Amino acid sequence: MSADESWSSDPRLDPYRNAVWALSLDGQTQAHLITRVTYGEALPRRRQVHDQHDLPALQDPQESLWSKVCWRDGRQERPEEDRGPDWYTVHDLAKGAFESESRPGLVFDVTPVHGPLRDRLWSVFGPP
Repeated sequence: MSADESWSSDPRLDPYRNAVWALSLDGQTQAHLITRVTYGEALPRRRQVHDQHDLPALQDPQESLWSKVCWRDGRQERPEEDRGPDWYTVHDLAKGAFESESRPGLVFDVTPVHGPLRDRLWSVFGPP
């Protein structure tokens, strides 16, 4: 059994698994947000490391939400990772809002994209 088959997934993340979201302002789509959920070893929190004996242990494996903003002109932002327990991006998306790191203070309305348009956007922009 692979690691991916043996873990228990968080149902709160189901809407964000291989999903595409429209990011809109005043009813006009400005960009799309591509999201996927992965599972793996969590990286340790950053801290000063003085020698090899001071390396922190890895945390238990967990799910992560990866997201990438894809603008209408074809530009793509660097993927961002969201991890629990706080799930900041998940919390905002569940409220129907998203703020891009590249445009701080600008809050987009978020709606899911389904069907052939979702499939086309996923094939063009790929997973984050």
